[in-house]
Amino acid sequence: MNVKCLAVSFAIAAVMPASGICGELSFESSMMSKYVWRGVVVSGEPVMQPTVSAGYGKLSFNVWGNINLSDGQNYDVNLNEVDYTVDYAAVSGPVGISVGGIYYTFPNTGVGATTELFASLSIPSILNPSVTIYQDIQEAEGTYLSLGIAPSVPINAWNSSLDLALCLGFGSGRHNEFYYGAKGGALTDFFLGLSMPFSLSANTSLVPGIAFVNLLDSEIRGAQSSDDNLVVGLTFTAAF
Repeated sequence: MNVKCLAVSFAIAAVMPASGICGELSFESSMMSKYVWRGVVVSGEPVMQPTVSAGYGKLSFNVWGNINLSDGQNYDVNLNEVDYTVDYAAVSGPVGISVGGIYYTFPNTGVGATTELFASLSIPSILNPSVTIYQDIQEAEGTYLSLGIAPSVPINAWNSSLDLALCLGFGSGRHNEFYYGAKGGALTDFFLGLSMPFSLSANTSLVPGIAFVNLLDSEIRGAQSSDDNLVVGLTFTAAF
């Protein structure tokens, strides 16, 4: 499911929904060692995650997909998730505001679609703190809260930067029972990511990244039988 913690820039995308690109189209394609969502391993094999985004002014529309490249035994390409995001982003004084919705679909799986609404507040600063709340209004009917920071350290010698993302998630009782099989609200997952973007041209870039993800609550960890996860990825981006 597309919360973007492991797509494009591991840093910025980890702590806030996609924001609009004024009057632009963009394409992104990520190759990831595995697909982890809110601490849960959705696919333990390599995946490709393409994204197409269109922005106009403060409004953006995003289509994101997950394609399994292996079933663990052979190369069996399988599109098993497509998410559609609408986002309205604005600035009020020093605070960035983003609101929108995500429609999750799961082709070729037999799993029903669901919808989350979200709202995010962020403060551009050294740490770039943000808080995002997601409310499922269809299947889970639960709430998920993400707290994060995303500092960036310029590396002038390479014309790049070292981007850090640190996220902490909290799920309500309904959210945790639906997605983790555990009862009660609790801190759910932890995400620590590093990435370093490199410009290939005025409109294209390559972003290698690495992330450590784990589940925090002992009951959730037991229900998911999930170990700590290290994820590596490489993302190509192009704006038109």
